[in-house]
Amino acid sequence: MAPRAAKTPVPAKVDLKRDRKAQYSARAGKLTLVTVGATRMLAIDGRGHPMEGTGYADAIGALYGVAYGLKFARKRAKQLPDFAMMPLECLWWVAGGKPMTAKTKLKDWRWTLLMAVPGFITAKALTAMQHQVAEGTPLAAKIELRTLNEGKCGQMLHVGPYEKLGEGYAALFAAVKEQGLKLRGLHHEIYLNDPSRAAPAKLRTILRYPVA
Repeated sequence: MAPRAAKTPVPAKVDLKRDRKAQYSARAGKLTLVTVGATRMLAIDGRGHPMEGTGYADAIGALYGVAYGLKFARKRAKQLPDFAMMPLECLWWVAGGKPMTAKTKLKDWRWTLLMAVPGFITAKALTAMQHQVAEGTPLAAKIELRTLNEGKCGQMLHVGPYEKLGEGYAALFAAVKEQGLKLRGLHHEIYLNDPSRAAPAKLRTILRYPVA
């Protein structure tokens, strides 16, 4: 009788930030080139400036509500593996899927809030969780599962308040040009800490742009 193949142990916890370290780390003032492969995301779209009205904040609340719900549902059911919560991310663009520019009017801003999740999070699990949280969080119904595949990207860490992200982008654009690369796609921000817990001067944001 042939020996049985050894079973691959199921990890206790999946931590995408650890497993994809290059995607979630950058240096201030220094361009880093990374290849970002297919990443499953919880995603919700919106429009307008994040400080105007409550739409942006409400969408963040819905995204976290569903993400934590998916995590704790697995823990209650004793499903392995568990997964680590990921940083909030956002794509910024204008109508028609075009990149934003310095001349883009606030009313024309579009955004897609994102949070990476492991591949074992299914559409069925998402739908079930949306039904659970929808009563208190109506925007939960608008969250989708998407796959983001950005390919080759340039990224740089910005340390400081969100109001000065423009300075970080200027440095990123200059570094990309210096290396003979061209920007493509949408600009992407990854928020590494919580603005409600960190001083504005200590906020850490990865600025990313696909390049060619």
